[in-house]
Amino acid sequence: MKLAHLGRQALMGVMAVALVAGMSVKSFADEGLLNKVKERGTLLVGLEGTYPPFSFQGDDGKLTGFEVEFAQQLAKHLGVEASLKPTKWDGMLASLDSKRIDVVINQVTISDERKKKYDFSTPYTISGIQALVKKGNEGTIKTAADLKGKKVGCRSGHQL
Repeated sequence: MKLAHLGRQALMGVMAVALVAGMSVKSFADEGLLNKVKERGTLLVGLEGTYPPFSFQGDDGKLTGFEVEFAQQLAKHLGVEASLKPTKWDGMLASLDSKRIDVVINQVTISDERKKKYDFSTPYTISGIQALVKKGNEGTIKTAADLKGKKVGCRSGHQL
């Protein structure tokens, strides 16, 4: 069990390093922001901290996960420390807009509307829209019209 956990941690670390190595300083659209981060010595990183395996509280109460490691490696690449700022999703982009954080490292759907305002990295995960139904109801929903009259749950803030 411990060996499998160490293997997953090693894989996440290697992936984070590979992704960061592919990033350039030009990823910061605003050179002033990059200078400010370097002068401050800290990269302020917004993430939810509630979404395993990406970012979540470990048994020790500290934030852990792929996005945490990614943030730490990005900061290291820039020669600064990462300051993790757990932020509720509904305030994440507002925190970026108001400069309370420098970067969002979190699951964010890329949309044409968001691309007008924000610079996105190359996606590090791919997740599509998926439906989950109770066992025995497989195949009963094939189109959006099949949802009429049914109760549908989804996560707040997601775009379809």
